[in-house]
Amino acid sequence: MAKKKFPTEQTRCIDDCECVECGYKFDGQRATNNDMDCNTVNCPKCKTEMYVSVSVEYMCTQIDD
Repeated sequence: MAKKKFPTEQTRCIDDCECVECGYKFDGQRATNNDMDCNTVNCPKCKTEMYVSVSVEYMCTQIDD
């Protein structure tokens, strides 16, 4: 797999945020203060401000009797 080059336009991760400027990964829940309406975060390492899109995925499965 090719190494990511930063800066980049977009990163996508589950549970973590990844800075588009330096590539640093950090806790998305903490960065957004658990606020589903949050629309920006700052990288704790390089302080870059970024837009953030918060989503929750629900997956339901059948219960076997």
